[in-house]
Amino acid sequence: MNKKGQLSLSAILMFVIVIVVVSFIFLFTWEAFDGVSQDIKVDLAGNNESVAAIEEVENRYPPVFDSLILVVFLGFWAAGIISAWMSDEHPMLFAFMMILLIFVVIAAAMLGNFYEEIFTSGDLSTIPDTFPITNWIMSNLLIVTISIGLSILLAYIAKNQG
Repeated sequence: MNKKGQLSLSAILMFVIVIVVVSFIFLFTWEAFDGVSQDIKVDLAGNNESVAAIEEVENRYPPVFDSLILVVFLGFWAAGIISAWMSDEHPMLFAFMMILLIFVVIAAAMLGNFYEEIFTSGDLSTIPDTFPITNWIMSNLLIVTISIGLSILLAYIAKNQG
């Protein structure tokens, strides 16, 4: 089966978009839940089981969703490398992949700066401490994107050399 025309480097672009969107959703959801949970606990002060359930959610949400970001991150990285290795593209497409990588790196730099700007000031500055993996990935999004892009390009080159 001829699969020419697939662009395995587009996995990086999707990676950046998904990681940023999912990270922001998880972080803002945590901020909203954390603010509301205190009011819920006050309203349910007489019901110990309900308060315990709210506290259980408060204790489990950050590690579960922080780990989920890591799984998504590693999954996209593996999918990008595998798709680069398995694709049947013309070797001349490498130049186009390099140009696309430059645009993706620029977008990742802007999104990483946006993250830093939002989550280092004001009321949201305590959230990154609760999600250390997400904070590291988003704070180093430029370096992470370059590393993933170069590893995918390396897999693409290695497949064509062999």
